[in-house]
Parts: sequence; C-alpha cells; structure tokens
Amino acid sequence: MFFISYSHEDDKDTKNIQQLDHVLKAYGLKTWIDQKNLPAGRMEQNIKKIIECERVEGYVLYVSQHSLRSHPVCEWELKPALKKRDHDPNFIMFFVLEGITFEEFKELSWRKFGVDLTQYYYQRIEEGNRLQTYHSVAQKLLDSKLQQVTEPLSEWVLNLYARGEDPKTSNKQPHLQIDLSYFFAERIPQQQEWEEIIIPAWQGIKRKIAGCPGRIHLQSNVLLPTGIAFGRVFHAATKYCLTFSDQEGWQTEGSVKDKAPLRQESHRGREDSDNIILEVGIAQDTRKATNDYVEKHHLDYRAWHSLKAEECSRNFIASPQHAYDTMTQIAEKIRKCSSEYPGNILIHLFYAGPLALAFMIGHCLNAVGPIQLYEFHKGLQQYEQGLLLKMND
Repeated sequence: MFFISYSHEDDKDTKNIQQLDHVLKAYGLKTWIDQKNLPAGRMEQNIKKIIECERVEGYVLYVSQHSLRSHPVCEWELKPALKKRDHDPNFIMFFVLEGITFEEFKELSWRKFGVDLTQYYYQRIEEGNRLQTYHSVAQKLLDSKLQQVTEPLSEWVLNLYARGEDPKTSNKQPHLQIDLSYFFAERIPQQQEWEEIIIPAWQGIKRKIAGCPGRIHLQSNVLLPTGIAFGRVFHAATKYCLTFSDQEGWQTEGSVKDKAPLRQESHRGREDSDNIILEVGIAQDTRKATNDYVEKHHLDYRAWHSLKAEECSRNFIASPQHAYDTMTQIAEKIRKCSSEYPGNILIHLFYAGPLALAFMIGHCLNAVGPIQLYEFHKGLQQYEQGLLLKMND
C-alpha cells in the first residue's frame, strides 16, 4: 500500500491527486489517501501510525508550492516517512513535482529537512502531459514493488475488481490488486478512460511481469466486457496461461476435444452493412435483449450469428475441458467474422456467460478487431454499449 501525501489547500491539487490515485489503482497499486481513508480521532497520531504500519510499503508526495508550506504534510507525513526509510531501505519514497524545478526541490529539501530528497524517486509533471506523467510514476512504483518479490514464483496472483470488495476468493495472496471501482461507480467507463488509463495500465503490468512465470491466477468480480478486454491484453501470443480462483481447473492452455459445444445459427442482413452481430448465450438466452438493442438503435447488419447452449444455464459449462472447447469455438467464430467479410467490418459482441470464460475468450483475440462489447444491465434487462476493442489494443 502506498500512502499518498498532498496539500488540501488548493482544489486543483486535490483533483490532480485523485487522478493520480485512479491511475495507480489501475496498475494494481493499493493506495491510502487521508481524504478518504483516515479514521476519526487525533489526526497527527493516526497519520503516523498509518505510515509506520507494515502494510504501507511506500510514500508518494505530490510536491507543489502548497504542500511544501503545509505543516501537516511536512511534519506529520514526510518526516515519519523519512524516518521509516532510515530503518527500512525497501520502503519506497517517490516525489511528484508540480510547479517546482529539480534544482528548487533539491535546495528546499536541504534547507527544510537537512536531506537531499532528489536521491529518491521523483518525476516532474510536464506541461500538457500530465496523464503520461502519472503513467510514468505508476510504472516506476510498480517496478520498485515487483523488485521486492524475491521468492520463486509459480504464478502471478492478480486481484481485479470493479464493484464491491476486493474479490479474494482463495487463500492466495495477490501480488497486485487492480481496483477499477472509480471507473465503474454507477456507470460504465468512457471509451477515453479505457484508451488513456485502463488499457495502458494493464499493458504496463504486462511489460513489467513479462517472462517469469508464465501463469496468471485471477481473482475477479468485474463485468463481462472487462474480462474480455483484460484477456485481450494478456493474449495467447504473450505466452501467458490464465487460471481462475472461482473456476477450478479452467485455464487457457489445452487441446480441443469437442469443436461445437454450442449450437450455431446464422441469417443474412443487408449486404452494404459494415456490422456483424454475434450473440453468445450460455448463462441466459440473449436473443430478446440483443434484438431489443438492435431495434432501439436501428443497427443494421450484414450477418447475425448466434452461439447458444442447448439449455442456457449458469451451470452449462460442465468441466475445464468443456470450458476450453467453448472458448475455442467462440474465439474461432469471432476470428472468422473478422476475416471472411470484406471492408471495414465491426463485430458487435453480445455475451452472456461465465466471467472466467470471458477472460478466456479475450485471451484468444490477438490482432482481431474492431469488436464492440456490450454489458447487460440486470436491473433494466437490457444491453448497454461498453468498450470498443480496437485492432491494436
């Protein structure tokens, strides 16, 4: 967990630090911000106890003209963090500089604290490039955190959640806790948030954990399109095998035994349309909800393909082998839709099935797209437009 320190004097600082917090969480870095997390009571003592806590592995100071004048920031937060660093060389110190130069920060740190704070990690926010700076901060923190993983690993354990509590469904301790709850707070993330924050963060994780080991164990409670998107980032060409805490034995490695576990139906539409409808009904029949969406939004299509269980049920997938066969059939259908129709085809994927299978499907979709994903709103009993997966995601 990283303690994020900043001044509350300026609303601009608060807004900026909230965006940094969202980026760090998308990278799987758990954070503690006093605005949301401090218990009531004696403020100074509570802050010092939190920083001294064993779970707090690093300290991030948003350095602005306001924070360097703030008595609580300097005395209650920074000094205890420096003291902890003196006793624990693995404790991570990071400074994000806003409106202050490297030379000014170095001189001020000597004068005010008697130490050169530039000896630790720091990153200066470049004008007009704030979000990219936050990604750079997150990547450096992630790298520092993962360098401290010294024991031999058989797999990476990642918790991925968007609503509710961290989905720890086994006794495995996560290496990273990817918290997307801000982006899914009573809404679906905007396409820009996917493209500028969430997907780049996952790609950053992929680069940092590349090579060793080749297995990722997922504990998750995200929405189905999010599972497809995550699986797409960690696609088969990356040589990762995905496994799941809530579906024992399911994984993305194997060989096919049954080529058609789902029943297939197709019918043609307008030859001049650039849209392909693909509905996948496993946990429930998707026909009515898909048809309602198509009619409501006047969505023309060149072809409509259905892959359905003989009897739609949450328990349709009977075994890990059945899951692998189903994954393969769905992925091959998507690839076929992408390749057999000429022109700029957009695949509209309406999926209703197990979350683990959504990850597995995405894992098979390298260099396929674009694919428009849809999320089923249970309360309204209708589909809503979600993420657009592009060819290069």
